[in-house]
Amino acid sequence: FPSHDRSKDTFNALLVQQTAKITGVSERHVRRVINDNYDNEAVRTVYMELMDGQNKLMEAVKQLVPFDGHRDQELEVNYKNY
Repeated sequence: FPSHDRSKDTFNALLVQQTAKITGVSERHVRRVINDNYDNEAVRTVYMELMDGQNKLMEAVKQLVPFDGHRDQELEVNYKNY
């Protein structure tokens, strides 16, 4: 069985929830936009901005907190698949 990254699921769920609140649409609608089933540029833009902000935050934390190489690899987050 391949390992399943629950932190990525949790992060994505939070992004979907925040995007829905900001744009005034349902979480289901946000997921459909992200999966390219619906076309809604406003929802896509908000989602991408939130994701970009989180990625920048992670980079800043990684620069401030000294991690050893192994732990740093575990914290590496790649959200480009979303």
